[in-house]
Amino acid sequence: MMAELPMAHPCPACGYPRDGGTCAHCQGEVVDGYDSRAIRSGTGFFLFDIVGGFVEVFRGGLLLVTRPEFSRTYLLAMALNLVAVPALGVGLWFGFDALFAWLLAGDWGWLDFLHTAAVWIAPVFAFLLTLLGVYLLLPVLLETVLGPFLDPIGAATEAAILGRAPPPPPLGTWQAILVSARASVHVLTRQLLLLALVLALAWTGAGLVVGLVGAAWLSALVWFESPAVRRGLDLDQRRALLRRNWARALGLGLGFQVGLLVPVFNILLLAPATTIAAARLYFRFDKVSGAK
Repeated sequence: MMAELPMAHPCPACGYPRDGGTCAHCQGEVVDGYDSRAIRSGTGFFLFDIVGGFVEVFRGGLLLVTRPEFSRTYLLAMALNLVAVPALGVGLWFGFDALFAWLLAGDWGWLDFLHTAAVWIAPVFAFLLTLLGVYLLLPVLLETVLGPFLDPIGAATEAAILGRAPPPPPLGTWQAILVSARASVHVLTRQLLLLALVLALAWTGAGLVVGLVGAAWLSALVWFESPAVRRGLDLDQRRALLRRNWARALGLGLGFQVGLLVPVFNILLLAPATTIAAARLYFRFDKVSGAK
């Protein structure tokens, strides 16, 4: 796979590379085109940053349906979102149902009384595992399937803030696809490990906390991929960026995971709304400290 472009001398305001002096993309200052306020980058008190990242997901949904710049881009993303979410649920249901059918096949001998009870309860477990699987695996599925259709939404968000179209991504189309595929596999393997850990801790209260926080962090890694790749960051640099801005990143991830539980919003608006939120929050990130 071709090497990803290095992220050298990022502008502290917009995050795009600059060759010394004033940034050609934002002139060193970013003003939010939605409320005409200057955007200050950097980290603040972590609780405020978590809340800010959380709220931004739902604000993104409001902007999506009220701002004219999204009118030509969000309908297709919404339609694909509407297909992808049920498709994942149906696929997981049939997978878990087949798994339980295989486990329950054959003669249990003198344990047949347990076999009968297991046959009755297996569909319930399959349903619960399907819900858990959707909750944990949906972020990477949506980003992988809808990514090309969500990128114009992210670019339109940045254009409204920068006052001009953002520069084109430094990676070619096929290279960007390979980079995205690598990141998706990276996140998916960790989501599967998280799923196994949550199941192992299901009998304790810790399972719920571990599942929510772990899924939120992995969601952040997924949804900040697009604005980071537009600025030439590779996977290691993206992870370092999120660690520096962990509170806002975690807040966005929590907003996404809670959004999954909100009827209608989860099916129609969640993916494009989170795309807008990630693009907006990126401008608030500390983009320089510790950068190579």
